[in-house]
Amino acid sequence: MSTHSPARLSIEGGAAFLLATAVTIACVVNGWFDHLCMTLRRSERYELDEFVGAGAVFMTVTAIMLARREWQLRGQLKFVAEQEQTAREAARHDYLTGIPNRLALVERLDDMAGEETALLLIDLDGFKSINDRHGHAGGDEVLKEVSRRLMKIRASERGGFVARLGGDEFGFLLHVQSARDAQAAMRRIARDLARPIHLPEGSVTVGASIGSATATAGRINADTLLRIADTAMYDAKHARQAPRRVGTA
Repeated sequence: MSTHSPARLSIEGGAAFLLATAVTIACVVNGWFDHLCMTLRRSERYELDEFVGAGAVFMTVTAIMLARREWQLRGQLKFVAEQEQTAREAARHDYLTGIPNRLALVERLDDMAGEETALLLIDLDGFKSINDRHGHAGGDEVLKEVSRRLMKIRASERGGFVARLGGDEFGFLLHVQSARDAQAAMRRIARDLARPIHLPEGSVTVGASIGSATATAGRINADTLLRIADTAMYDAKHARQAPRRVGTA
C-alpha cells in the first residue's frame, strides 16, 4: 500500500511529464515515426504526420502517468481511512484491559436512549492495598482479570456492555425489565469479583461497591444516569456493609 505524501507524488508526476516530453521530441527530431511506419509497411514510403505521432506518444505516456498517480492516491486514501478507523477504535478502548472505555460507554448510553436501561458503576474495594503490596504490575493483572470476569458476565446479559472508566472503576450497562434484573446482575458481579485472583506472588481478593441507576424509556440522559449511579456507588462504598456493598438509585 502506498504511503507517499502528496509532495512525493508531485515530484514523480513532474518527472514522468518531462520523460514524455523528451521521448516525443526525440521521436520527432530523429524521424522515428516515419521509420516505424515504413518498417510496418514493408519499406513502402509513407509520410506520417509528425505532430499526430508525437501527440499519440505524449498522450499515451501521460495516461500511464495519470493512471499510476490515481492508483497511488487511492492507496494513500485507503491507508488514511484505515488509520482513522484504527484511531477511532483506540480512542474508545482502554489501553490496559482492551475493553471499551468511558467514551464508548457514553456513546452506548446515547444509542440506548428510549430503552429500559440499567447502568451499574463498580468500584473495587481493597485495590489500593494490592497495589501497595504487589506493585503496579500486580494491580494491572487484577484489573485485567476483573475485566475478563465482567466480560464473561456481560455475555449472559441482554444488551450487556462493559467499560473501564478509569483507575479501578468500571461500568456495566444492560437492558432490564424490572429492578430485579439489575439487582440480580449486581449480586452476580459482586459474587464473581470476590473470588480469589491468582498472582505470581500469591492469591488476592477484591470486593465491589456497586451503584445503579435506571433509565425508563430514555427519560434520563447519559450524564444524569452516570451522576446518579456514581452517587449510589459512593454511598455503597461508604456504607458499613462488608464485605460486599450494594447501593441503588
